[in-house]
Amino acid sequence: DQQGIHHQPSGVVVAPGYMPSCMSARQRRPIKQTLSGFDIAIVSLAQLVNLQTGIRVLSLPQPTDIPRPGTPVFIVGYGRDDNDRDPQRKNGGILKKGRATIMECRHATNGDPICVKSGQNFGQLPAPGDSGGPLLPSP
Repeated sequence: DQQGIHHQPSGVVVAPGYMPSCMSARQRRPIKQTLSGFDIAIVSLAQLVNLQTGIRVLSLPQPTDIPRPGTPVFIVGYGRDDNDRDPQRKNGGILKKGRATIMECRHATNGDPICVKSGQNFGQLPAPGDSGGPLLPSP
């Protein structure tokens, strides 16, 4: 937080059976299915957080918060970038953002994915490694 206070996690919860495709590739196993819409984790903290330190509570989205097709958004992530000077991401990669527009998904998927297309004249698309990154409303 802003005052240099660090919080220790007590646990992490992910969707049952979730295994990112990159983990399957590292284990040299065929990728039978990519789970879409399950790339979120909940981190439990070991102690309660003092909200007087400036930390804010974040509410999980409600179904009515899901952007509709045609909504302009920002995408943010550390996805693959051919111009990255650190392609192995030994230093964490480069955080990038781009403009996009919500669209109807063209393929059958599991869950309720949010599909995006590149914004006009921006040419930036989500890349492998961006999954799970923030999707922000465009001002």
